[in-house]
Amino acid sequence: MHGNCPGAQARALRAARCIQRDLKETNEQVADEDRLAVRIGLHAGDVISDGEDLFGDVVNTASRLQEYARPGSVAVSAIIYEQVRNEPGTAFRRLGKHLLKNIADPVDVYEVVRQEGRVNWRKLRLVLRPYRIAFASVTGVVAAGVLFVSWLETR
Repeated sequence: MHGNCPGAQARALRAARCIQRDLKETNEQVADEDRLAVRIGLHAGDVISDGEDLFGDVVNTASRLQEYARPGSVAVSAIIYEQVRNEPGTAFRRLGKHLLKNIADPVDVYEVVRQEGRVNWRKLRLVLRPYRIAFASVTGVVAAGVLFVSWLETR
């Protein structure tokens, strides 16, 4: 993936998560010996394309990153992590800096540890905090309205 394309990292992460989710669903329907466990590595940068073949450090790095993912999960480099760390429904576990085969500099590796469908209640609470007073006010007005209507009906 080209690192300068807006939203490319988030789209790549969503695609990787979708692949893993679909494989998990498929694996639940087949015999143990027919199950497929895939590890996915994501990295961003410039790619050299020659027809259908892709070359460059970005391809090699992504290939090496997948070795750090558990079967059925996704590992990403710090470049990807910085762009997608706030992606809804996604959390990461830092695996540290690693020297990858045939890659000059150490790469900071993160593993996606939570897939979509789970709610991060701590983040949700922080997002909703500014609306707490407004919600309380609206709830108070509604309650007052219900009480007023009840009072009118009893008269």
